[in-house]
Amino acid sequence: MNRKVYLTVAVLALLAFSVGGLGQGSLSIGIILPSPQDDLGFSQSGRDGVLRAAAQLGNLEVEIVDSVGFGDVEAILSDLATRHDILIAESNGYLDGTIPVALRHPGKFFLVRNTEVVTRPIPGNLVMYDLNFGSVGWVQGVIAGLLTRTNIIGDIDSLPVLIRFANIRGLICGARFVNPNTT
Repeated sequence: MNRKVYLTVAVLALLAFSVGGLGQGSLSIGIILPSPQDDLGFSQSGRDGVLRAAAQLGNLEVEIVDSVGFGDVEAILSDLATRHDILIAESNGYLDGTIPVALRHPGKFFLVRNTEVVTRPIPGNLVMYDLNFGSVGWVQGVIAGLLTRTNIIGDIDSLPVLIRFANIRGLICGARFVNPNTT
């Protein structure tokens, strides 16, 4: 399931099951992104998913704050929580900053992208979601395995986080599925 569809489903599910009276007025969403919202990648996909949900429902207002560093999450979400019903923290590193804001705003609903195993209590108004990056990597690997002329493929990552390791494992498996000589 691609990122836009996943975010759309997550927002719609949250609205359908958690917020009564959807037709009685508009709801508002505040979303924070880790990079510029027009990055042609991660953040843009998150933005596009929320905007698509807003367009389909017709009664959602959206405010987007992009290029939010991990240390700024709590302050920015706290500010957004004063104006919005639903808050989306669209990065793996945003959980620690989101939990205290969710605790202070029990009448608001929070979604945070998360790939870590969580053993601490999570507020009831906070939902975590993730994508299967191993599957994404597998498809990338199949393409790389078919295109390589030297049987060598590679991956460049900026941070050593769990999702990237899953992606790399998928990349290797996908490449070797179509080209067993791939290294």
